[in-house]
Amino acid sequence: MKMIMKSSLLMGGVLLLASCGDSSQFTKGTAESAASEVMQVLEDNYNYSTVKTGYYECDDDGDRLKLRKLAAAGVVTYKAEKVTEVRGGWYSYNVDHVFVTVALTEEGQKYVLTQEEVDAIDEACSKAGVDEDLHYSAMDEEYPEDAVPVEETFPGDKAGSSSFDSGSASSSASADYSSTSSSSDAAEMSAYEKAKARENSETVYVETFKVRVAKARNLRCTEEMMKDGKATAEVIIECFDVTPFGRILGGVREGERDVNKLSFIYYNDKGWVADFEL
Repeated sequence: MKMIMKSSLLMGGVLLLASCGDSSQFTKGTAESAASEVMQVLEDNYNYSTVKTGYYECDDDGDRLKLRKLAAAGVVTYKAEKVTEVRGGWYSYNVDHVFVTVALTEEGQKYVLTQEEVDAIDEACSKAGVDEDLHYSAMDEEYPEDAVPVEETFPGDKAGSSSFDSGSASSSASADYSSTSSSSDAAEMSAYEKAKARENSETVYVETFKVRVAKARNLRCTEEMMKDGKATAEVIIECFDVTPFGRILGGVREGERDVNKLSFIYYNDKGWVADFEL
């Protein structure tokens, strides 16, 4: 469930070429215009992430917590079961595995991107010189997924069941995945082998959030810096149109802001050129 964040401007060394007119004067408007011109692609296109749907083994507690949060937010359905594998020869021992059934709900389907749309976003961001991650701190606003406990329980556990069913599945991912093995072969398979034989999954792209320039501040361009055609400023970037996938997979909340320090160099033919840094 690796977060894919092609459309961002936070991390180092990304050169953003944006003309700010013929004037060499460095102003608040200059900084905002330069950043906004380049970031237009990020306002128009969503960041995206991926969700694995279907029936598959998922032994990572953190990944399953995200799935349970997505279920609580109403964008996927989720069920989990423990399957015990017996290992060893003359001395055997048990290893527990977790298999999940995940499907997008009707609400979740609204945020799905096609491969063609993802390719178009990547191409647009590449042309703008954008290819690194945005990072934001958490905010205090509460959402349904915030009530999901970190510790997961399973059918048969004293605390009850961990299964979520937050809406009708809009794909076949929540159907019963049957094994293609013959009945005789199945009879000889262990419970874990049977579960592995039933695995059937698909990875889908989903929208997460957009970003835009909110404002520039703390401009600095001394007389000596101006002689060298240099200046600095801070640009505040704001998240908007944040989806449940953006909140849970990206850790981003609506209206969150992050400060980015920029250095500028003035060129006679290009105007002010901004370089985003940490």
